[in-house]
Amino acid sequence: MGIGLTAVLAGLAAPPLAVFVAVLAMAIAHEVGDGDFRRENGGPWNGVLDVLAFLPAPLAFWAIRI
Repeated sequence: MGIGLTAVLAGLAAPPLAVFVAVLAMAIAHEVGDGDFRRENGGPWNGVLDVLAFLPAPLAFWAIRI
């Protein structure tokens, strides 16, 4: 999901910071929807680690563009 959103936003010539913030927001919303930040589901660390898994693509895009 992070790669797809990064690719779409990069294709639209979005600034690297905007791409990073958009993917981060999507990742947080996804994990909140899954309930991974709740203690019953191993949270909050399960949610935090899952959010971090979304970020390599926008970070690589940011590193390439700067």
